[in-house]
Amino acid sequence: GSCGRTTSIHGFFIDVNPASGDEGIRRYSRRRCIESCRLAQKLGVEHIVFHSSCASFLRGSYLDNWAARCASFYEELSERFGINIWIENSQDVDAVPIRKLMERISVPGIGVCLDLGHVNYSRMPMEDWFETLGEWVGYLHLSDNMGMFDDHLPLGEGTVDWKLADSLWHLAGRKMPLTLEVVGIKGVEVSLAYLREHGYFGQQKL
Repeated sequence: GSCGRTTSIHGFFIDVNPASGDEGIRRYSRRRCIESCRLAQKLGVEHIVFHSSCASFLRGSYLDNWAARCASFYEELSERFGINIWIENSQDVDAVPIRKLMERISVPGIGVCLDLGHVNYSRMPMEDWFETLGEWVGYLHLSDNMGMFDDHLPLGEGTVDWKLADSLWHLAGRKMPLTLEVVGIKGVEVSLAYLREHGYFGQQKL
Protein backbone atom coordinates (compact mmCIF):
# COMPACT_ATOMS: atom_id res chain seq x y z
CA GLY A 1 0.00 0.00 0.00
CA SER A 2 2.75 2.50 0.89
CA CYS A 3 4.29 2.23 -2.60
CA GLY A 4 1.08 3.66 -4.04
CA ARG A 5 0.71 0.90 -6.61
CA THR A 6 -1.95 -1.23 -4.95
CA THR A 7 -5.42 0.31 -4.96
CA SER A 8 -7.58 -2.82 -5.11
CA ILE A 9 -7.54 -6.46 -4.03
CA HIS A 10 -9.71 -9.47 -4.72
CA GLY A 11 -11.40 -11.04 -1.72
CA PHE A 12 -11.65 -14.77 -1.12
CA PHE A 13 -14.05 -16.35 -3.60
CA ILE A 14 -13.46 -20.09 -4.00
CA ASP A 15 -16.47 -21.86 -2.39
CA VAL A 16 -17.39 -18.64 -0.57
CA ASN A 17 -21.11 -17.84 -0.20
CA PRO A 18 -21.89 -15.40 2.63
CA ALA A 19 -25.62 -15.83 1.97
CA SER A 20 -25.64 -19.64 2.07
CA GLY A 21 -28.69 -21.30 3.57
CA ASP A 22 -26.31 -23.61 5.45
CA GLU A 23 -25.31 -21.84 8.65
CA GLY A 24 -21.85 -23.46 8.80
CA ILE A 25 -20.98 -22.49 5.23
CA ARG A 26 -22.39 -19.01 5.76
CA ARG A 27 -20.33 -18.50 8.92
CA TYR A 28 -17.12 -19.76 7.25
CA SER A 29 -17.72 -17.61 4.16
CA ARG A 30 -18.31 -14.47 6.19
CA ARG A 31 -15.14 -15.09 8.16
CA ARG A 32 -13.22 -15.32 4.90
CA CYS A 33 -14.75 -12.05 3.68
CA ILE A 34 -13.83 -10.33 6.95
CA GLU A 35 -10.26 -11.63 6.66
CA SER A 36 -10.12 -10.19 3.14
CA CYS A 37 -11.26 -6.79 4.37
CA ARG A 38 -8.70 -6.84 7.19
CA LEU A 39 -5.96 -7.48 4.64
CA ALA A 40 -7.27 -4.67 2.45
CA GLN A 41 -7.20 -2.36 5.44
CA LYS A 42 -3.59 -3.30 6.25
CA LEU A 43 -2.57 -2.67 2.64
CA GLY A 44 -4.35 0.67 2.66
CA VAL A 45 -6.29 -0.06 -0.52
CA GLU A 46 -9.50 1.68 -1.59
CA HIS A 47 -11.36 -1.20 -3.20
CA ILE A 48 -12.15 -4.86 -2.58
CA VAL A 49 -13.91 -7.19 -5.02
CA PHE A 50 -16.09 -10.18 -4.10
CA HIS A 51 -17.76 -12.62 -6.49
CA SER A 52 -21.55 -12.58 -6.42
CA SER A 53 -21.83 -16.22 -5.20
CA CYS A 54 -25.45 -16.53 -6.37
CA ALA A 55 -26.57 -19.92 -7.75
CA SER A 56 -27.41 -18.80 -11.28
CA PHE A 57 -30.30 -21.14 -12.03
CA LEU A 58 -32.19 -20.66 -8.76
CA ARG A 59 -34.67 -17.78 -8.65
CA GLY A 60 -37.82 -16.99 -6.64
CA SER A 61 -37.45 -17.16 -2.86
CA TYR A 62 -33.84 -18.37 -3.13
CA LEU A 63 -32.86 -15.22 -5.01
CA ASP A 64 -34.78 -12.94 -2.65
CA ASN A 65 -33.12 -14.50 0.42
CA TRP A 66 -29.68 -14.38 -1.19
CA ALA A 67 -30.04 -10.71 -2.08
CA ALA A 68 -31.32 -9.75 1.38
CA ARG A 69 -28.57 -11.62 3.24
CA CYS A 70 -25.81 -10.32 0.98
CA ALA A 71 -27.02 -6.72 1.15
CA SER A 72 -27.08 -6.76 4.95
CA PHE A 73 -23.65 -8.37 5.20
CA TYR A 74 -21.91 -6.13 2.68
CA GLU A 75 -23.38 -3.04 4.33
CA GLU A 76 -21.92 -4.24 7.64
CA LEU A 77 -18.51 -4.75 6.01
CA SER A 78 -18.61 -1.33 4.36
CA GLU A 79 -19.44 0.40 7.63
CA ARG A 80 -16.89 -1.61 9.65
CA PHE A 81 -13.91 -1.28 7.30
CA GLY A 82 -14.63 1.93 5.39
CA ILE A 83 -13.74 0.42 2.02
CA ASN A 84 -15.43 0.38 -1.39
CA ILE A 85 -16.98 -3.05 -1.99
CA TRP A 86 -17.54 -4.27 -5.52
CA ILE A 87 -19.63 -7.32 -6.40
CA GLU A 88 -18.37 -9.12 -9.50
CA ASN A 89 -20.29 -11.29 -11.93
CA SER A 90 -18.59 -14.67 -12.18
CA GLN A 91 -20.75 -17.70 -12.88
CA ASP A 92 -23.80 -15.48 -13.37
CA VAL A 93 -25.73 -16.29 -16.54
CA ASP A 94 -27.34 -12.84 -16.53
CA ALA A 95 -27.45 -9.61 -14.53
CA VAL A 96 -30.72 -10.26 -12.67
CA PRO A 97 -29.28 -11.49 -9.32
CA ILE A 98 -26.74 -8.69 -9.02
CA ARG A 99 -29.39 -6.10 -9.85
CA LYS A 100 -31.65 -7.62 -7.16
CA LEU A 101 -28.78 -7.26 -4.70
CA MET A 102 -27.98 -3.67 -5.68
CA GLU A 103 -31.63 -2.66 -5.34
CA ARG A 104 -31.41 -3.64 -1.66
CA ILE A 105 -28.22 -1.69 -0.92
CA SER A 106 -28.97 1.49 1.01
CA VAL A 107 -25.47 2.84 1.69
CA PRO A 108 -22.83 4.38 -0.60
CA GLY A 109 -19.58 2.61 -1.40
CA ILE A 110 -21.04 -0.66 -2.71
CA GLY A 111 -21.33 -1.26 -6.45
CA VAL A 112 -20.74 -3.65 -9.33
CA CYS A 113 -17.45 -4.81 -10.79
CA LEU A 114 -18.38 -5.95 -14.28
CA ASP A 115 -15.98 -8.62 -15.56
CA LEU A 116 -16.20 -8.44 -19.35
CA GLY A 117 -14.55 -11.82 -19.79
CA HIS A 118 -17.24 -13.37 -17.61
CA VAL A 119 -19.89 -11.47 -19.57
CA ASN A 120 -18.56 -13.09 -22.76
CA TYR A 121 -19.52 -16.61 -21.64
CA SER A 122 -22.82 -15.59 -20.02
CA ARG A 123 -26.25 -15.83 -21.66
CA MET A 124 -26.77 -12.05 -21.76
CA PRO A 125 -25.31 -9.67 -24.37
CA MET A 126 -22.78 -7.16 -23.08
CA GLU A 127 -24.98 -4.15 -23.79
CA ASP A 128 -27.77 -5.68 -21.68
CA TRP A 129 -25.40 -6.15 -18.75
CA PHE A 130 -24.53 -2.45 -18.86
CA GLU A 131 -28.18 -1.43 -19.31
CA THR A 132 -29.50 -3.70 -16.54
CA LEU A 133 -26.88 -2.68 -13.98
CA GLY A 134 -26.64 0.97 -15.07
CA GLU A 135 -25.17 3.39 -12.57
CA TRP A 136 -24.15 0.57 -10.24
CA VAL A 137 -21.31 -0.40 -12.62
CA GLY A 138 -18.25 1.37 -11.26
CA TYR A 139 -15.36 -1.00 -11.92
CA LEU A 140 -14.31 -3.20 -14.87
CA HIS A 141 -12.22 -6.37 -15.08
CA LEU A 142 -10.73 -7.01 -18.50
CA SER A 143 -9.67 -10.35 -19.98
CA ASP A 144 -10.45 -12.30 -23.13
CA ASN A 145 -11.75 -15.81 -23.83
CA MET A 146 -13.40 -17.87 -26.55
CA GLY A 147 -16.91 -17.58 -25.10
CA MET A 148 -16.91 -20.90 -23.27
CA PHE A 149 -14.49 -20.74 -20.32
CA ASP A 150 -12.68 -18.16 -18.20
CA ASP A 151 -9.43 -18.42 -20.17
CA HIS A 152 -7.89 -15.09 -19.05
CA LEU A 153 -6.41 -14.59 -22.51
CA PRO A 154 -4.69 -11.33 -23.45
CA LEU A 155 -7.06 -8.75 -24.91
CA GLY A 156 -7.61 -9.28 -28.62
CA GLU A 157 -6.90 -13.02 -28.52
CA GLY A 158 -10.47 -14.17 -27.86
CA THR A 159 -14.01 -13.30 -28.91
CA VAL A 160 -14.79 -10.37 -26.57
CA ASP A 161 -16.05 -7.41 -28.64
CA TRP A 162 -13.67 -4.77 -27.32
CA LYS A 163 -14.96 -2.10 -29.68
CA LEU A 164 -18.43 -2.53 -28.18
CA ALA A 165 -16.97 -2.65 -24.66
CA ASP A 166 -15.14 0.63 -25.27
CA SER A 167 -18.28 2.31 -26.61
CA LEU A 168 -20.34 1.14 -23.61
CA TRP A 169 -17.63 2.40 -21.26
CA HIS A 170 -17.75 5.78 -23.00
CA LEU A 171 -21.55 5.86 -22.79
CA ALA A 172 -21.31 5.29 -19.03
CA GLY A 173 -19.59 8.68 -18.94
CA ARG A 174 -17.70 8.28 -15.69
CA LYS A 175 -14.29 7.32 -14.44
CA MET A 176 -13.93 3.83 -13.01
CA PRO A 177 -11.03 1.55 -12.06
CA LEU A 178 -9.96 -0.93 -14.74
CA THR A 179 -8.02 -4.11 -13.96
CA LEU A 180 -6.36 -6.41 -16.49
CA GLU A 181 -6.89 -10.03 -15.40
CA VAL A 182 -4.65 -11.85 -17.86
CA VAL A 183 -1.94 -14.45 -17.36
CA GLY A 184 1.63 -13.24 -16.78
CA ILE A 185 3.57 -10.08 -17.55
CA LYS A 186 3.61 -10.98 -21.23
CA GLY A 187 -0.19 -11.11 -21.23
CA VAL A 188 -0.32 -7.66 -19.65
CA GLU A 189 2.11 -6.27 -22.22
CA VAL A 190 0.13 -7.73 -25.12
CA SER A 191 -3.13 -6.39 -23.67
CA LEU A 192 -1.77 -2.88 -23.14
CA ALA A 193 -0.37 -2.85 -26.68
CA TYR A 194 -3.80 -3.90 -27.99
CA LEU A 195 -5.58 -1.15 -26.04
CA ARG A 196 -3.12 1.46 -27.29
CA GLU A 197 -3.31 0.23 -30.86
CA HIS A 198 -7.06 0.81 -30.89
CA GLY A 199 -7.25 3.68 -28.40
CA TYR A 200 -9.68 1.78 -26.18
CA PHE A 201 -10.62 2.83 -22.64
CA GLY A 202 -8.93 6.19 -22.89
CA GLN A 203 -5.54 4.80 -23.91
CA GLN A 204 -3.47 7.03 -26.16
CA LYS A 205 -3.77 5.56 -29.67
CA LEU A 206 -0.42 4.70 -31.23
